[in-house]
Amino acid sequence: MDISDHKATDKARSASILYRTVWRWHFYAGLLIIPMVLVLSVTGGIYLFKPQIDRWEERNFRNYPIEKSVSPSAQRDAVLAKFRGVSFVDYRLPQQPGDAVLIHIRLAGGKVMREVFVSPQGAVVGTLDPDRRFTQIVHDVHGQLLMGPRGSWLVEFAASWAIVLIVSGLYLWWPKGTGLAGVIWPRFRGGRRTFLRDIHAVSGFWVSGFALVLLVTGLPWTDVWGSVFKAARTEMGWVRGVQDWTIGGRSADDGAHAIHTENVESSRNRGEHTSHTSPTTSAVGLDAIVARAAAEKLAFPVIVTPPATSDAPWVVRSDSQNRPLRTTLKFDAMTGELTSRRSFCGSASN
Repeated sequence: MDISDHKATDKARSASILYRTVWRWHFYAGLLIIPMVLVLSVTGGIYLFKPQIDRWEERNFRNYPIEKSVSPSAQRDAVLAKFRGVSFVDYRLPQQPGDAVLIHIRLAGGKVMREVFVSPQGAVVGTLDPDRRFTQIVHDVHGQLLMGPRGSWLVEFAASWAIVLIVSGLYLWWPKGTGLAGVIWPRFRGGRRTFLRDIHAVSGFWVSGFALVLLVTGLPWTDVWGSVFKAARTEMGWVRGVQDWTIGGRSADDGAHAIHTENVESSRNRGEHTSHTSPTTSAVGLDAIVARAAAEKLAFPVIVTPPATSDAPWVVRSDSQNRPLRTTLKFDAMTGELTSRRSFCGSASN
């Protein structure tokens, strides 16, 4: 055997060792994380229908008469009169005429939130605990497995190993001079074992691209990956305003009062509860801002948040599930002038 034969033998042996090593990693990755991936897939699929589920959950707070409707401030005052010692957080415009408005309040004691529904006539018609909503529970399972930060780490672990699973699978079954059969399409004449193996390989090949996109785009919400992504965006100058998604279930900016001001809904999803009261120094009231918000015809849900401090603005935000439709408006608390508009594509200030 000459030198070239030895080199060919060593190369084949190295390739065989690498193949077996990758196969083991592929097997262990699947064994460890497939159950968790199934949980994430189911909960993620359910959460896509959040607007429809929330609408169904609020079915008892619709179809009220619109005659003798009262002002938004009167609706807010009715809530504050019924629930003593609470703080007004924000006001959600009705989706359709005749729907009850939703007013978020913080109960006395500091951390407990309630969603109060008020009819167009100013009657309190019901309440919901935001933490007990079906979609909120699904959200918490999907992001943290109902385990808090430790659950978020497990989700990130599963997502990271799912990438290993997909990449190793592509390596193992990528065509190596044997044709595309068994990779692009299954072989029907190789017996039952070959056919079952090909079903696994072919299915994995065709879904791998979509699965990688789902995993990579979900990682910015996790702790380690999300923190690195946020640092990279900051370094590259890609950050525009306040980041409106969480990292590992917590605010992307640990001191971000601005996040709470602009998106109380998201802060509730993070498990953080803040409150705002209508400042006495604001010359522009809730009625005027709600009218301006309605005139903008933003995508539902449209949330009006009062100024948190004497020099802060009113914030009107569309918290639509369809992120390209999201828009945040800021109005001067003293003049009611529109001072900024931030959308998915960018921001502009007056």
